[in-house]
Amino acid sequence: MSHALHDQLNVTEQGHPSLGAAADTFDRFVGSWDMDCVFTAADGVQTTMTGEWHFGWILGGHVVQDVLYFYPKGQRPQHAAELRGGTTVRLFDPKAKQWLVSWFAALRGEVIHLKGGVEGDRIVLRGVDVDGSSLRWSFNDIQPDRFRWLGETSVDGGKHWRVEQEMHLRRTPPPARSPSSGRWRQHDPQADRGGGNVSGVPSGGAGEVVEGDQPPAQIPHGGLLLR
Repeated sequence: MSHALHDQLNVTEQGHPSLGAAADTFDRFVGSWDMDCVFTAADGVQTTMTGEWHFGWILGGHVVQDVLYFYPKGQRPQHAAELRGGTTVRLFDPKAKQWLVSWFAALRGEVIHLKGGVEGDRIVLRGVDVDGSSLRWSFNDIQPDRFRWLGETSVDGGKHWRVEQEMHLRRTPPPARSPSSGRWRQHDPQADRGGGNVSGVPSGGAGEVVEGDQPPAQIPHGGLLLR
């Protein structure tokens, strides 16, 4: 028996049957996403970042874990230890019929707890920030290959909301063999951003697809091994 943590997380391809339709809330996000992000400070100053977001089922399909990384455009760190971000754990409460969500900001040593679920065609989560302000995080404009995430904050108990973070996500295509060359083809989200690549195969420079003789390696993101 392997004692490596990622071998004991019991990663599955889908939610446990006991979750029923509730699994659909986050199951549609399973996989990897490329991200463009804008942070807006209280004084209106904006900071743009790029990054990646990875979702997967763990613990036999009872829990959704995701891992989120941010970095300047075209500057993804080459070493995992230099990546900056955090991880979220999502558990469905069948009695309250809502999702319990905990975000762990690893480098800041902070944890934020939220609750919520589907509201119309959105997913809305509500909680309290570490400074006591109200939080409203939402998944919007959800499509199979893209969605928009909003992080809003309120200092007056929800009477007025301010968008402090907006992320636009695009699904990362899975690797596949080229029918002509037999080589592995992998979308490189940084190739058209002027940076290094995420896939572990040589960067193609200006294109969005790069090729390699070996399949892209499975990359562990935090405690979750994403395939």
